[in-house]
Amino acid sequence: SEPVPSEAGATTTLPPALKRALLPIALFAFANATDAFIIVKAARLGASPILAPLLWLALHVIKASTATVGGRLADRYGKRNALALGWSVYAVTWSAVGFAASIPLLFVLAAVYGTSHGLVEGAEKALIAELATGNGKGKAFGSYNMLIGLAALAASATFGVVWDHFGSAAAFAGSGAVALIAAGT
Repeated sequence: SEPVPSEAGATTTLPPALKRALLPIALFAFANATDAFIIVKAARLGASPILAPLLWLALHVIKASTATVGGRLADRYGKRNALALGWSVYAVTWSAVGFAASIPLLFVLAAVYGTSHGLVEGAEKALIAELATGNGKGKAFGSYNMLIGLAALAASATFGVVWDHFGSAAAFAGSGAVALIAAGT
């Protein structure tokens, strides 16, 4: 069978502005280890097993309930500014989780940490949609999701190794430092 010609205007490469935007997004994704490490931290602090699903529920309710606010901020102040704010909130609170010495403090930090995801998840996707050109939205979102997935895998594996060798404070703070670099990029 003969190859199907591509549609007029279709491109095989991502637009340069999109490539530039994907760099800090991928860097942040590399900082963003799995939320399950908060549950591990709670267990290491001696939390009752019943608190794990409550902490997980609270975290995800906050993530979902702050997404609309994050979208409004991105619309009003710009997607990149919303990302920088969200990544900075992530960096500070995620780092602080590593130093938390009590379960009540961990719950408060997890709640504030959850707002960071509400601030960034919609803004990231809106930025990708804005920077994708023509018929390239599918490729743009495919590239975005592939980068996020690969970076998330590397983030969690690296985070676990750092925790095992240097402790939770180093893992959380190192991850937070990478997020701050992404916010400044």
